[in-house]
Amino acid sequence: MLRTSLIVLALIASGCDPNSRKLFDVLTGHDSTVVVLAARPMVITAQTATLTSSEVMKVIGEWTSVCLALRGGLPLQHSTVMDHEFDAAMHGARVRVVLELTNGDRVSLAQPMMAWNMDGKIVKSNELSACASPCDTKLPVGTQVSKIDVSSDSPLAVQGVYWSSERGPLEKTPAPANGGAATPHP
Repeated sequence: MLRTSLIVLALIASGCDPNSRKLFDVLTGHDSTVVVLAARPMVITAQTATLTSSEVMKVIGEWTSVCLALRGGLPLQHSTVMDHEFDAAMHGARVRVVLELTNGDRVSLAQPMMAWNMDGKIVKSNELSACASPCDTKLPVGTQVSKIDVSSDSPLAVQGVYWSSERGPLEKTPAPANGGAATPHP
């Protein structure tokens, strides 16, 4: 009971703090990893752009995506407004995203869908993105991505590109394959 009261007080006290979401994530078991692949504006074209990172792109949970940051400064609004803004930013482009895994397998992702993030991964805040995720294939936890190929049937200006993998609060951390004790996630 005392622990619950302390958690509630910590959340209330940090309500306006951007780090309060991180605290809430830790307390609820939500975890995410983000790897920025392109931190500057670029144009995605029909010529495939291969994106890599020195950081490990590892699947940690059920939600995995590659996101193209389209613009920032767009407060969350009614879904019809957000759909209009997304369509306007995409200019009708059809984007192709293919992951190459460290074992050499290639996985095509579904067409990107609209995503919005208040804190932004590429732009400071209110980031509107187009995020592509696996459609028919779930990537097993622990899978590592070595590179990402991105192309578009028509030129698409983006503010940057990032990889994201998330584990929700209800997902369990898998036991290590070697039979040892599981290491708790922070």
